Amino acid sequence: MKKLFVLPLSLALVLIQGNFAGAAVTTEIDFESRPLSMGGGLPTDDEALTGAYVDSNGITTRFGLDLNGDGLIDPDPGVFFEAHGSEIGGTNGFAFDTGGNDVYDVGRDGTADGQIGNFLLRANTLDGSVQNGTFLIQFGGSQTHVVTGTFGDIWDIDGSLTQGPAGGPGSEQYLVEAFDSNGNLLASELSPEGTTFDGSSDPNSPDFGNDGLPWRYSFSGFSQGIDHLTISFTGTKIEGIGLAFDGGSITTAVAIPEPSAVALTGAVSCLCFGVSLVRRRRRRSADQVAG
Repeated sequence: MKKLFVLPLSLALVLIQGNFAGAAVTTEIDFESRPLSMGGGLPTDDEALTGAYVDSNGITTRFGLDLNGDGLIDPDPGVFFEAHGSEIGGTNGFAFDTGGNDVYDVGRDGTADGQIGNFLLRANTLDGSVQNGTFLIQFGGSQTHVVTGTFGDIWDIDGSLTQGPAGGPGSEQYLVEAFDSNGNLLASELSPEGTTFDGSSDPNSPDFGNDGLPWRYSFSGFSQGIDHLTISFTGTKIEGIGLAFDGGSITTAVAIPEPSAVALTGAVSCLCFGVSLVRRRRRRSADQVAG
């Protein structure tokens, strides 16, 4: 009896996976310009961010608040370009408390200040204990590419002497979570808890915490794709809670199917190849007999 030749499954998987290979593209989103959907160019202070940034692979990135808990950015996103530097009497992204003397949207030192650039992004309200507000970063726009990694900076995670429960001390802290398109949690990072209170420390002391400094979250290596991020407030403050966000990037690449899907496709390919080979050999044998 002749043996049936079947393509090895491991080889089939290699061939199938090869069809999904693609170079990764990393795009910086630093809020130094408007999205093209908003006309591009330089933003202005306190201008609402209503459009999506788009990378060269067609991936869109949108920022905004979800205040009603439906998992989507609200029709009014509630996020704004905030210019670097003090704005006395205006709306600011964060206050750096230099021993009790506030300066606005300025880093603690030259290194930190240089990271801000000309603009950052601020959210009007992010109050988990009162309004259940969540800051969302949503990706989309492509059927062939996904976000495999992303990072961003949250500025000035500190505390207050008077904005906690019953008018007492309150802290700031943020939970960042990454989800896939089915709503499955891929990874999470919890920021340090900001407990340094206004004017309570020398700004040169290590006890000054993250006042006037950025804290960075970072996710990478998710070949099946990150669909969205949520940033939730988990501190003890109950008022005066905002969000100053800057310095983000996304890495996108061609989507790679989940291992189960690849294995199934490989098995089906092997089966089809084997059946086709048997049919060809039977047809050849029949032709020889007929001849």
